Amino acid sequence: MKRKITRKGPSVPQHNVEKGKPWLILGISFIILITFIAIFASFRSGPGRAIYIGETPFLEGTIDLTKEESVTFTFPATTATKNISINTSLETYDENPQLYEFNFTQLDIYTYTFDIFDKDRIKLAQDILSNYGDITLIHLNLDDPFADLEVSLANGKITVKNLHYLSSDYSFINFTNSSNQPYPLIIRLNKSQSINGTIRATSTSPPLITTNLGTLDLAEEHLEDNYTQVNFTYTAPAESTAQVLDIKATVQSQDTHAYYTFAVGNVVYALNETKFPQITLTSTDGITGNLTIIFNANQFLQPFALPCTLDDSTVDALFTGTNVDKVYTYDTNAEVWSQGAPINELTDFELFGGYFIKLKTATATKINTTCTLDKITPHNIPSFGTTIESQPLNDGWNLLSLPGITPRPLTDFTTATNLTFYQCEENYLCTVYTGSLNPGKPYWVKGPSTTLTYQIE
Repeated sequence: MKRKITRKGPSVPQHNVEKGKPWLILGISFIILITFIAIFASFRSGPGRAIYIGETPFLEGTIDLTKEESVTFTFPATTATKNISINTSLETYDENPQLYEFNFTQLDIYTYTFDIFDKDRIKLAQDILSNYGDITLIHLNLDDPFADLEVSLANGKITVKNLHYLSSDYSFINFTNSSNQPYPLIIRLNKSQSINGTIRATSTSPPLITTNLGTLDLAEEHLEDNYTQVNFTYTAPAESTAQVLDIKATVQSQDTHAYYTFAVGNVVYALNETKFPQITLTSTDGITGNLTIIFNANQFLQPFALPCTLDDSTVDALFTGTNVDKVYTYDTNAEVWSQGAPINELTDFELFGGYFIKLKTATATKINTTCTLDKITPHNIPSFGTTIESQPLNDGWNLLSLPGITPRPLTDFTTATNLTFYQCEENYLCTVYTGSLNPGKPYWVKGPSTTLTYQIE
């Protein structure tokens, strides 16, 4: 908040001017100038007014990052250390957030150093930030592998972000069977089989629950505990297929999704959309699968991604001797596999990889192979007996796909929010895309460099 200060000095009699007394006028002007400078300096650098949150002076108190996701500071050009108290959480659903003291010191016009202390004045972290979009991830809790805070410096402003923050309108969704046991992400059904279940969504107020499949019957809307509960009924189709159940809980303008796959007749994944290859994945044990791919009868670029990990991950093993002429991917630069070439830039299919296929002739091309079903879980969902894996995203353009068979938003795997997505149909018709990523489809992603973190079970 900028304040305009105006001060008026004593009036000067006109006859004094006419009598030629410039020293009096100069003295009065000097007094006015000194008074104005003193008032302005007091406003700009008085106690508690040197730090700004946006354009608002920060006077005193504790900043609560359990209620706000992040805070951005503007510091004055001074080498004095600024101390700030911040309350933040150590996990997504943390009932006992902790207080920390942040000490920021400007080293020069491009660089800051900071220290973080706990309530007992034990130093937990320290680092240096440069004014070129520098980002530091902070681990306040050493008992888990997940970062708790992100501290960044850009354009002369320091931002502290709580990586466990959930929007106040985010919903927690439970889908249980008649025995009140949670349904697995893959629900196996016989043809024409019917099932019943209960969906409960909890948030800051009772959410509105909708689904893309089945029928809903409102069971309870509990205002005191802020949840909605509905009875869900679904009947499987009469043929083998896989259908994705999208449960959506809405509070105000915030939508939260939970996805489940109905595997009918052992089909655990199916992509049956026009302008995409037809992909079917069957499995009897939920571990190994039979993958069938049918490329459309044209010579356009066809988008392609794998919903499982091939037993032999080389491109040669899948496409040598078939009607596939070229396979394109992108990792900083374009990479190509060509049928019959002695040496290829692209040699293997990668986890999170996205591809485009071109056929030699406009003939429908069917390919069968075997693969392993990997359960990919986000970094923010604790698991046992697994290790944290990472996948870098480059600054600029990335061509990627979502592993597994269940749709998810990419934000489940990264703290980055300023990403733009494009979905491409065959003939390379690409449009801006919002929403969860669907397995079996590649996406162009544009944004700053970041890292996807995940677990494979």
